[in-house]
Amino acid sequence: MGTLVNYMSQLDPQLNRDADGKNTFDGMLWDDVGGGMFLPFLIRDGQDVLFRTAEEKARFIKSIEIAHQAYPNAYYEHQTWEMDISNIPEKVSPVYLVNKRTRARMMHDKGLDDVYRIYEVRGVSHNGGDSLPESNRRGDVEILNLSRLLGGLVDVMDSWVEKGIAPVASKSDVDIGSGNLSNAVSMPEVACPLGVYYAFPRSRGDGGVGSTGLALFDGGSLEPVNGVMIPVDMNGNGRRDKRENMTEAWRRLGLLRAGETFSRDKYVACVQAAVATLRKENLLSEKGADLYVQEAQQAEFPSS
Repeated sequence: MGTLVNYMSQLDPQLNRDADGKNTFDGMLWDDVGGGMFLPFLIRDGQDVLFRTAEEKARFIKSIEIAHQAYPNAYYEHQTWEMDISNIPEKVSPVYLVNKRTRARMMHDKGLDDVYRIYEVRGVSHNGGDSLPESNRRGDVEILNLSRLLGGLVDVMDSWVEKGIAPVASKSDVDIGSGNLSNAVSMPEVACPLGVYYAFPRSRGDGGVGSTGLALFDGGSLEPVNGVMIPVDMNGNGRRDKRENMTEAWRRLGLLRAGETFSRDKYVACVQAAVATLRKENLLSEKGADLYVQEAQQAEFPSS
C-alpha cells in the first residue's frame, strides 16, 4: 500500500490529501515490502513516465524501506495466483530481494535520494520476531528481533518529516547507487555472532521460508541441515563439517586476532562497538543500545 500511494499520487495529486488539503501521510516506514513490489515505473507509449517532473517528485512521500536480506522467497510458476512469471515486465524479477534492490536503484536514477532510503538488514528473513515470545525463540525457530531497529527508525522518520533532518544514506551489500557497498545493517546479533542465522528452520520445512533458525558455534556438533535438506555452511568452506567454537569462529571473522581467545570481555566490547555504530547512524535508540549491552553482560555462550 505504501508504495502504491506514493506512485499513484503522482498521477492523482489529490490521492494523498485530506479534506483540508493537507497530506494524509507525510512519512512512511516500509518493513520488507511483499515481493519487493511494486516497482516505480509506468510505461506509456514505450516510455517510463513516472517521476519525470519536479512537481511529481515533490509529491513523493518521504519513505524508509527495510529489506530483510535473508528472505529467500521468490515467485514460482505454480503460484499463478501471486504473479504469472511468464508475463512480467523486463525490469521485474521473480526474486523478492532483487526487486527491492531494483527499486532502490530506480529511485536513485530518478533523483529521489532526498526522499527515499532503504536499509538492508543482515541475518533476518521475512518474519521480524514480533510474533514470538520475548526470547525470540520457539523450538528451532530463533529470529533476530527487529523491534529495536524499528523503534530507532520511528524517531528518524519523525526528525526527517518534522525537522528536515535527513537519515543516513541507504545501505546495501550491492551497488544501489548510494555508494555504500558491503554496508548492509548488522545488528549486534550478527556483528557479534554466537552462531549463524539461516532460513528454513528444520521443524518448519519449506513452510519456514519467512522464519530463521540459529545454528550456534558450539564447537562439537555437525553443521545443521535446514528444512529443505540443504546443509547450513556456517564457516563458508563449501562442505558440511563440525561446527567451530566461539574462538575459532571469531578468529575467522576477524573479531579476534591470532592467539586471542573468546571471552566475556571481548563479547561485551564487540556489542558496545556495534551499538555505537548504530547509534551514530541513529538506527538504534539509546534505550535499545543500553538493552543490548546489558544482555551482553549476561549472555550464555555456546562454547569458548
